[in-house]
Amino acid sequence: WSERGAVLPTREDLDAAAQGAPVILVRTDAHSSLVSSAFVDLAGLAHLAGYAPSGLVRGPAHTKAMEVLGSHGSERHAELTDLALTHAASRGIVSVHEMSAPGLDTREGLASLISRTASPSSGLAHVIGYRAELAETPDEAAALAAEIPGLTGIGGDLRVDGSLGSHTAALIEAYADLCDPGDPLRLGTLELSAEQIAAHLVSATAAGLQGAFHVIGDRAMREVLHGLELAAERAGDGPMRGAGHRLEHAEMITPDALDTLVRLGVRLSMQPVFDARWGGPEGMYAGRLGAQRVASMNSFASLAAEGVPLAFGSDSPVTPFDPWAAVRGALNHHNPDQQISARAAFRAHTRGGWRLAGLDHTRAGEIQVGSPAHLSIWDAESLVVEGPQRLFSSWSTDARAGTALLPQLLGDVGAQGPRCVQTLRSGHILHDELG
Repeated sequence: WSERGAVLPTREDLDAAAQGAPVILVRTDAHSSLVSSAFVDLAGLAHLAGYAPSGLVRGPAHTKAMEVLGSHGSERHAELTDLALTHAASRGIVSVHEMSAPGLDTREGLASLISRTASPSSGLAHVIGYRAELAETPDEAAALAAEIPGLTGIGGDLRVDGSLGSHTAALIEAYADLCDPGDPLRLGTLELSAEQIAAHLVSATAAGLQGAFHVIGDRAMREVLHGLELAAERAGDGPMRGAGHRLEHAEMITPDALDTLVRLGVRLSMQPVFDARWGGPEGMYAGRLGAQRVASMNSFASLAAEGVPLAFGSDSPVTPFDPWAAVRGALNHHNPDQQISARAAFRAHTRGGWRLAGLDHTRAGEIQVGSPAHLSIWDAESLVVEGPQRLFSSWSTDARAGTALLPQLLGDVGAQGPRCVQTLRSGHILHDELG
């Protein structure tokens, strides 16, 4: 430790601690890692871009490290994904958007996962599948869809840039905490061009699939917007809107971007717990960007006001499965101007997820006649968010005359929320503590 906070271990530190064994420590955002000397040799990282002698790896070196790590658990893929889905159900989650990518899973693995969870009688949460492979032509997109039956989208975790924590999110202005003018990471890393983005979107649209990208930094968002405009010129605004393309994270959106997003029907998958954990004037984002830039991040209220479709999630394993923590994060956004109502946040984490995947026609995500019986039952303490803290035995996300009844959600991100006691998928029990 130093006066400025935690100090990363070096490759030599890992070597000593592991007594020469291959070791990898993956950063919480999964965009960089620390590796020991034995792991460098095992994965062949020393001559790849992004490798540093300190043991810190980013970019292609990190991608290769993750591929090697994933290969050691490939034989347990079905077992581990079933465990993850069971855990999701214990948190009241009926459906999961799986962001499959090379190095994390194979095409065959994703196809198996979609098939294995297709029926409610499987006893597992429903899986909506995305595959992060760049398509240059409609034929490539169609071939990928044929190989993975039930595929919803091409992309998902298809990276336009990296993450702020790893200094790889692509920025217009340099990182505030990288002072060396010669540092190659001062502006982060742009991994796809507008032309590649446009070709992918046109290909996905022609194949009848969503295109989807991971985008965090403002420079990456600018590239995505350019790609969207190029794609619209080639495929037409109508087909682009009909495809319902989606962006993951979209944490740095400038006001001038809203027109393009709305006009072309782009849908956003966002994570309020990111702001809860790393936002605010003292958080990690402020350290990376400075207080002024961080104030405009994760602009939930501005996006909702313009009618941009929003869905909230966890980006697990970056943050845990915890829908109420996401609702809490949206209610308590560090910037009061970007806080949204309990009802809006609740709908973004229920109906919003089905809508994002183009499945809102199923009427899932709402309790009404004709909707599938996707339900979770919670043990929750309730209060009125207004005036004295009066307790009630029931709650609602509907706002009435400025008063909203909702579960106890006013604590910090790690505070205990409602406890799920039963989860049903089309009436089939996925999780049960009621007996």
